[in-house]
Amino acid sequence: MDVVIIVLAVLAALGTGGAAGFVFRAAVLGKRTSNAVAEASRIVEEAEEERKRALLEAKEEALSIRTQTEADLRERRSELQRQEQRLSNREENLER
Repeated sequence: MDVVIIVLAVLAALGTGGAAGFVFRAAVLGKRTSNAVAEASRIVEEAEEERKRALLEAKEEALSIRTQTEADLRERRSELQRQEQRLSNREENLER
C-alpha cells in the first residue's frame, strides 16, 4: 500500500509540475509576444517619424532650390534688360 501511495504522490507531483510548467511557459511566451509587438510598434513609429523628417527636409531643399533659381532668373532678366537698353542706346547714338 505504501508503494501505491508513493506512486500516486509522484504522479500527482508530475501532473502539478507539468501544469505549472505549462502555465509558466504560456506566461513567458505571452510576455515575449507582448514585448515583440511593442518593439515592432516602436520601430514602425520611428520609421514613420524618420519618413516625415526626410519628407520635410526634401520639401525645404526643394523650396530653397526654387527660391535660388527664381533669384537667378530675376538677375538674368535684369542683366538682359540692361544689355538691351545699352544696345538700344548704341543704336540711337549710331543713328544720330
